[in-house]
Amino acid sequence: MKSEWRTEPLHDVISYIAKGIPPAYVETESEKTVRVLNQKCNRNFEISYAESRLHDLSKRSVPEEKYLRDDDILINSTGTGTVGRIAQLSKVPCPTIVDGHMIVLRGNEKVTQRYLGYVLKAQQD
Repeated sequence: MKSEWRTEPLHDVISYIAKGIPPAYVETESEKTVRVLNQKCNRNFEISYAESRLHDLSKRSVPEEKYLRDDDILINSTGTGTVGRIAQLSKVPCPTIVDGHMIVLRGNEKVTQRYLGYVLKAQQD
């Protein structure tokens, strides 16, 4: 029986890959703030908003593609003991971005985003 599974290089199934922005942090939430996830938010293959911070949009605007979407894959790009951690955000509860210490991955039409997240998480020790 011939297998229907195909092996593809990662760059052939990715439509978007980018680091986050350097945020302009503020302490008080307002209509001009969005949530910012950082490497502390990524633990045990899950994202926690408890450690998230706030970015002031009036100080620095954020391009639309930088806002997180459901099923985005987040990878820590820096941090002693945290680099390479992977999590997938199944549902974005509020307007959210990531800081420059995280990478966002989105698959293209060749792969289901959720499946891509499972494959990448399976590669993490």
